[in-house]
Amino acid sequence: MIASLSKDKIALKTEKKILSLLKKEELNKLLGRYNLKILKDQTPDEKVASFGNVLNTIEFSTEITKNTWSLKYKHNGTKGTTKIIFQNNFDSKKPTFIFHHGIAESVHPIHLKALTNKGFYDRFNIITIRASNHSSGKDVFFKFLNSFNSLTSSIAMSVKATEIALQFHKNLSSESVVICGVSLGGAVASLHYFHFGSANFYFPALAYPDFGEILLHASNKNLIKNHKLLCKNKSIKRCFKLSYREKRKRRNIIYPILGEYDNIVDYSQSTKFWRGYKTITYGTGHHSIFLKRKQIRELIYKKVFKTTA
Repeated sequence: MIASLSKDKIALKTEKKILSLLKKEELNKLLGRYNLKILKDQTPDEKVASFGNVLNTIEFSTEITKNTWSLKYKHNGTKGTTKIIFQNNFDSKKPTFIFHHGIAESVHPIHLKALTNKGFYDRFNIITIRASNHSSGKDVFFKFLNSFNSLTSSIAMSVKATEIALQFHKNLSSESVVICGVSLGGAVASLHYFHFGSANFYFPALAYPDFGEILLHASNKNLIKNHKLLCKNKSIKRCFKLSYREKRKRRNIIYPILGEYDNIVDYSQSTKFWRGYKTITYGTGHHSIFLKRKQIRELIYKKVFKTTA
């Protein structure tokens, strides 16, 4: 127990140092020099479409290879390819675990590997959703985070891909479907819960559905072009908002996972949104959440199999 606490403290200390370095003026100047400001192509007064509208109208084509389905879309001047990847052989006698990575994961599926182990693969069919425009850091800045049209289209396709993977499972099996994601993936899992709600269990980590609010948080103001003006744009503020009808979902199937010291996705905002839900909070930051991978796996086992590892 003492060793575990020491390990957690070291990880948190390291994470805080890294984040403090990232927020220094030197980095802001560097990002500006190479035109890497977030939302650099976003017109401040543009009326952006709501996420629900994008989700309902986006069109795509599908290409299938041995273990990957590529969903190619074009929407409102943006384009990309979202992937559904089968990480092991599908077994209709197993439940399926659908996982979405965090933002800027250029080496896939590193976030899944940080969370799972061999025993997890033995218990589940594992399917990952690979967000569009994430093949490199450059793609993330210039094709995903460059405008609201880009990010809403990409996130909408991730949510659709999650539903497609879920329906694939349901067509072949009566076992449970679990949807999980970290950071950006947690937002995707949350959005799937509110817009579809077709899975048996949800474990969104370090996020809540309002990705626009997360992105435009005051802590990011130096990284975002025209931050003050964008915060005044009513259509942007409403983009990911949920209706009263959408919020009236079964609350006994979703277990949001939060980090008490998360300063990437503001902990106070997360707890405010998830008030009334069965949240699980760990004493970690955003990146150090993976120190709790064993506890997270046991939480999933307990809910899905009514047992622990």
